[in-house]
Amino acid sequence: QWHPRELRVSVWNGESERVAVHPKGMSAVETYLQARFNMYRNVYFHKVVRSAEGMVKLALQRARRLAVQRRLDWPAAGEAAHKALLGQQLNMAEFNDLDDIAVLHCFKVWSHGSEATLAALCRGLLFRRVFKSIDLAGLEDAREARSIVTAVERMIADGGGEVGYEMFYDQPAGSGYETADVSGAGEILVRGDDGKLATFAQASTIGKTLTGELTLRRLHVAPQWRDGAVKIVRQMEK
Repeated sequence: QWHPRELRVSVWNGESERVAVHPKGMSAVETYLQARFNMYRNVYFHKVVRSAEGMVKLALQRARRLAVQRRLDWPAAGEAAHKALLGQQLNMAEFNDLDDIAVLHCFKVWSHGSEATLAALCRGLLFRRVFKSIDLAGLEDAREARSIVTAVERMIADGGGEVGYEMFYDQPAGSGYETADVSGAGEILVRGDDGKLATFAQASTIGKTLTGELTLRRLHVAPQWRDGAVKIVRQMEK
C-alpha cells in the first residue's frame, strides 16, 4: 500500500524507470493539466499576446536587416545589442548586460529614429497599438487561409505598404497534455495498489480531451490595413 500523495518510480515496459502517480492522485494531475490547457487558450495564444510577440520579431528582424546594411544608427557597432543583432558571439559581461531593459531601451530609441518601418513597429509596441487580429479559425482548409493571406498581401503592396512588416499570418498550436508517441513513452503513468501501470490517457476520463490540440488561425495587420483586410476575408469566406 502507498499513500495517494506519493510518487513512485516504476519500470515501464521492462525498460526505463518512470515516475508514477496513485489513481487517487489523478485529480491533482488533471487539475494541473487543465490549468495548463487554459493558459494556452487564454494567455499564451491570446490574440493581443500573439500580435505583440509577432511585432517584436518583426522589429528585431528589421533592425537586424538595417544593421547588416550598416544603416542602423543605434546601437553603435561593437555594443552588445548590435553584436546580438548580427549574430556575433558575446562575452559573459555582454550577455549579462543584454536583458529585457536593454532591449526595451533599443525600442525606445528606434521609435524616434529615421527608419519609418522600424519606428512604427516600436511605437506600436511601446504605446500598445498592436496589429489588429482577424480570426480565420472558421476556415476548414488551410489553403483557404493561404489564399486570404495572399490577397491581403497584394492589397497592402498595392497601397504602398511594407508587406513583410505590416502583417503576418499566425497559426499557434498546442495542448494541455502532449504525449511523445503511441507507445506512451512520454506519458504520465498511473500505478494502482496492485502495482499495475496504465498511461494517464487510459486511466483518466478527461485524458483524451486534454491531449486534443488547440489550433488557431489568425491574420494580424497594421491598424491602417484592418478595414481592407476584413473586407477581403468576408468576400472570400462567402
